[in-house]
Amino acid sequence: MEERFIVQTSTPERKFIKVYLDFLNAGLLSGKEQIIFIHLKQYINFANDTGTVRGEVYPTLATLAKNVKMSEKTVRTVLQGLQKKGILEIKQQGMNKPNIYKINDSAGMWKAGNAEELRAAVDEIEEKRMIDLLTAKGYYISKEKGLVSDSDQTADTSTMNHNSSMGNDSTKRAKSLA
Repeated sequence: MEERFIVQTSTPERKFIKVYLDFLNAGLLSGKEQIIFIHLKQYINFANDTGTVRGEVYPTLATLAKNVKMSEKTVRTVLQGLQKKGILEIKQQGMNKPNIYKINDSAGMWKAGNAEELRAAVDEIEEKRMIDLLTAKGYYISKEKGLVSDSDQTADTSTMNHNSSMGNDSTKRAKSLA
């Protein structure tokens, strides 16, 4: 029989929430918005944190209200404000199911001077994320300026590397995301 040793600390580890100073000092959110956003972040997995935090969390409204010591109505109003600013996306799942909150937190966001710039920064981060995903799959992405009509939405294979087993559908999808 093999002997095993288990090593543990004498005191349990205290849990914490990762909060960046640029977020706290930005001045783009009210105190209520900040505290609710911070409490939402406690459910995020920071294992792959590179300074940009994205993820989906799904605490109930009652849980959030209890944690932040506010009424459910106040929390709901604040969450809607965060959604309007682009920091948070709210997906409703239906009766008796918690909403899914998609969180965005990146250094570039908190350099914005106002809510409009903040939303534009979030959109830019999302675009970069999609480009990174496609690039990781072997696509070459080039950004074209101007409007493209439906008749112009053909795949231009001269500017994209793609896996031929994925077919035209994926190529068109990549082209439309660029």
